[in-house]
Amino acid sequence: MHRFLEQLQRDVLIADGAMGSMIARSLPREAPAAVAHSLLAVNLTHPEVVQSIHLGYIAAGARILTTNTFGASRARLERVGLAEKSEQVVSEAVKIARVARDSSGEPVWIAGSISPLDADWLLDANPGPEQQIRQFEEQVEILLDRGVDLLLLETFSRLDQLLLAIEAVRRATEGTPLLVSMSFDEHGELASGEGAASAGALVAESGRVQLLGVNCSLGPQASLSVLESLARDVELPLSIMPNAGFAQRLGGRVLYPDMSRAYYETFARDAVALGARLVGGCCGTTPEQIRVIHETVEQVRLSPTPHPPALTRERAELVEEELPQLPVGRPSVLAQKLRADEFVRTLQIDPQRGVSDGLNRDVVRTILERGIVDLVDINSSGGAARQDSLQIAAGIERLGLETLAHITPRDASVSGVLSQVLGAYDWGGVRNVLVIAGDPPKGDLYAEAKGVYQVDSIGLVRALDRLRAGRRVKERVTMPPFPLTIGVALNQNAPHLGAELLRLQDKVRAGADFAMTQPFFDIEDWLRFREQLDERVDIPIMLGIWPLISLKQARRVNENVAGVVIPERVCRKLEEAGAREREVGFDLAAQLIAELERTRSAAGVYVVAPFKQPKQALDVFEQAAARS
Repeated sequence: MHRFLEQLQRDVLIADGAMGSMIARSLPREAPAAVAHSLLAVNLTHPEVVQSIHLGYIAAGARILTTNTFGASRARLERVGLAEKSEQVVSEAVKIARVARDSSGEPVWIAGSISPLDADWLLDANPGPEQQIRQFEEQVEILLDRGVDLLLLETFSRLDQLLLAIEAVRRATEGTPLLVSMSFDEHGELASGEGAASAGALVAESGRVQLLGVNCSLGPQASLSVLESLARDVELPLSIMPNAGFAQRLGGRVLYPDMSRAYYETFARDAVALGARLVGGCCGTTPEQIRVIHETVEQVRLSPTPHPPALTRERAELVEEELPQLPVGRPSVLAQKLRADEFVRTLQIDPQRGVSDGLNRDVVRTILERGIVDLVDINSSGGAARQDSLQIAAGIERLGLETLAHITPRDASVSGVLSQVLGAYDWGGVRNVLVIAGDPPKGDLYAEAKGVYQVDSIGLVRALDRLRAGRRVKERVTMPPFPLTIGVALNQNAPHLGAELLRLQDKVRAGADFAMTQPFFDIEDWLRFREQLDERVDIPIMLGIWPLISLKQARRVNENVAGVVIPERVCRKLEEAGAREREVGFDLAAQLIAELERTRSAAGVYVVAPFKQPKQALDVFEQAAARS
């Protein structure tokens, strides 16, 4: 038996606490990307900072040091600009920990920290299992080569990725002790939906793990509830390394609660009473808190009477919370029409500035009275501070008109966008979205505004597709599926059309149901372009239609609106029309809509409001209907 496992049978071992938040204390107030870079680059630029943190934990009583390699997979390092130094970052981290151990003279185990692969990278690239395993395996091989004693898979919140990481470790080594630590939400569930008991049992059944536990995400008390659940169903030695409570951002810094000594004493006693063989900390914990844990565990070890856990049955039952089984809603009118090959008409409206939007309310009332279009699609804010498209859509849906909201990864994190979509669906009945890249923020109200862009439009489509499929863990539905129709943008005028069509194929593979083009002005242009599409994708395509009011407007659009190209022959028709140029422009748009519907060469159209006057676009629909 490995000496570490022998010691684990004899003693409760103390692990260290946070590394990242300790390093961050010495960093300037930088943007998150810069901090992410610095937390790992510090191994190369300021190794003495990491070594000092290690020594602080050893002095506090920690006998397990984790290397500063959390997030050091090649995928994550590419994100923060350290891809070329990935091996060096990991190698130096192990060296720093070993130097700290040697200089302390204490019997310390060094655990090589391995984190999940970058979640954004997974969403964008969707790598296969073997590629993911290789990413883990690369890091494992470097850690082992540099001399770690143990391997620690920590903060895993998705069971499928954890199992791949375990496979990677065991491909590289059979004899090195493997510690696995999962991260749960407040209901005791992984992000992939499994409860603590079922996830722990699946990991333990593999027979490839020597210690199993919980870390990060939750504070000490909530983590104890998860530990209790694991203890009921898992026979492996258990570990607990919680955050120091929930973080908050203040003055550019991330701060954690300053919990009392008595709080950590109670936590440590309860952890040991529940069977923990390894106790430590995660984000926000410091050497001072690890010292309290160490001293308390020593007192428990020397005490003649064990301390019973102070957990209530009520809290443990919260871990097994069941969600109600909800019926799946009906597909949107848009989805039904697309499936039935019925021609779709939609009017595009723009979000307005300020707190009152009388213009679009008036348009909605007119549409409901005249019944000339099937739905309205709501542009994104265009990077300016305007009303939000999903909130507008929810309001319009409650008035009785279907909507298609434009959403972009510019405005929120992936989790934020998904949360907005869920809320708009449940409270407003929004069942259609169009995913676009989105223009960069203009900073009109807040000059320093920056786009989020956690993923690109393909990544956001993939996330939405997974969201609408719901989530099931074994026979339990943790989130029901719901009908969401996902559209994507297609720029037929892209400078590199081949790349644009390849991206469209990627969007379809990610889950897109239909696409909407930039405006067309001539059916012959569309028919030629459709030949290229037919060879690549098989989804409904809706065309943009832009009624032109003048030659001057057409020239201005060609000069200033990226992605829109008005053919010269159309410009000549406007020029020849003279004073009738608006009439001719509208007639061309109506004629194009009528031809598209008659030939069924497109799934439908959306009309861009001429000169920001959406009511005028309704005249185009009526003219087109008269031609049909």
